[in-house]
Amino acid sequence: MFGADRFSETENFGATYQQIGGNFLSEEAVNYIIRNLCNTMFADYGNPDYYENFPSVSSYLETMGQTKDLPCVEISLLEQVFAMHEAGVISEPYVSILHQLRQTHEKLNESFAYPDLTIENLQELVENDGRQT
Repeated sequence: MFGADRFSETENFGATYQQIGGNFLSEEAVNYIIRNLCNTMFADYGNPDYYENFPSVSSYLETMGQTKDLPCVEISLLEQVFAMHEAGVISEPYVSILHQLRQTHEKLNESFAYPDLTIENLQELVENDGRQT
């Protein structure tokens, strides 16, 4: 979002997983899975076969060797971790625009793939003037 996702080599995806209640996988395992997921998705992003029908994050997770035998709840948590890092951080001048949109567009969340997560994230960011807590 806004060119500021958080998928760098320094990101700790395992910590995010633990923050949202994950405790089945180790931090190292989550970091490994999310990095492999990103590498696979980024490689597929340039493939013309996927231009019109790019697979979902969950479909990648369900077919990865490291995750294919995980319970559905774990796949869901990993998908949430990906979404949280994909949302990134909203910088100025977008914060003021989001303040305006929040006042005028009650159904803003209908346009997002993860409406509850995204709106929660946007509301927190708007309330904190673009700073994540």
